[in-house]
Amino acid sequence: MTRSEYLIKLANQRILLLDGAMGTSIQQKNLSNEDYSTSLLDGNDKEYPGLGELLNISRPDIIFEIHSDFLSAGADIITTNTFCANRITLKEYNLDSYVKELNQSAVEIARAAAESEEAKDASRFVFVAGSLGPTGKMLSFSTDSEDVLKRDYTFNDFKNAYREQALVLLETQCDILLIETVFDTFSM
Repeated sequence: MTRSEYLIKLANQRILLLDGAMGTSIQQKNLSNEDYSTSLLDGNDKEYPGLGELLNISRPDIIFEIHSDFLSAGADIITTNTFCANRITLKEYNLDSYVKELNQSAVEIARAAAESEEAKDASRFVFVAGSLGPTGKMLSFSTDSEDVLKRDYTFNDFKNAYREQALVLLETQCDILLIETVFDTFSM
């Protein structure tokens, strides 16, 4: 039975369990600013406290542990640590050139946790959902109170950013795409 056939069969039998909030789980780890470093990306050792997607590179062990905890609790689907790993959000940190690396690493970590769990029970499949979250930008409202038509980004900018991220997630073998918490209906 293929993974997709198993997913459909399982979804027809019962409600599938999705892991919990990645951001909250990361916050519970009480990490230091040094954990949020770009040193393994660009060698500059710049810190971005709170940008959890950097942990895919700087502290993959933490992300793996979070996935493993959710799997041990019975999750059928784990979400990648890619909520803010899109070009528009990463540009705010001057990290927009690392979309591919951050998303690939996130899927690889989640896939490793899934495979580790599947090795414990050969009859079980665990699914990896590639998480696409919102940006801090909106198309619905002007960015300038003097010009109601002013926008920092266009619809095509959003489309291209989400497409880029989705392609990396799919190419790196996530099973599902999960669009999360998008509040701007013009950008989707």
